[in-house]
Order: sequence, then C-alpha cells, then structure tokens
Amino acid sequence: MIITVLGTGSPSREEYDEAYELGKKIAKGGHILKNGGYAGIMEATAKGCTENGGKAIGVCIKGHSIAYAKKPNSFLSEVIIKKNLTDRLKELLRY
Repeated sequence: MIITVLGTGSPSREEYDEAYELGKKIAKGGHILKNGGYAGIMEATAKGCTENGGKAIGVCIKGHSIAYAKKPNSFLSEVIIKKNLTDRLKELLRY
C-alpha cells in the first residue's frame, strides 16, 4: 500500500518528531510513503521511513524553488518530477 502524507514545510520540533515516527510506522508496516518531497513534515516522514528500511517517494515540481527547499530532501528513495503544481497534486492523490 502507498500512503501519502502532506504537511507544512516549517513544523515545530514536536510536529517534526511526530512525523518522523509516522514515517517509521509506515516503513515498519511494510508500506510505501509518498509525499511532496521537500522540507519539514515531508522530510521528517521520509527520514523516518527510509531510516527504518522503507521506501519514500517524493513528488516535486520541475525547476521549482521554494523559500525553505531548493531541492528534494535527501531522505527520498525515489523522486518523481512533475511540470506544475496541479500535476504534482494529481500524482500525490493518485493512489
């Protein structure tokens, strides 16, 4: 099963830690994580997932640069690039 997680790019420390634990549970449950691929909650869930043997897929926008993340986070197992925000959201909701 693929589980999609979306969240803020600038979480509190407590929110980041909770998102890490969610990513860990996704991995331990044998599921695949899919998220927006950048910082904050998306980074935390990817980190929790991959550090615990899971697969984390990030869906990013081609050439997209946002204030808190100029590139996909380093904890992703795979990155899917879409041409715009609409296509990104469709990909995230596809499963």
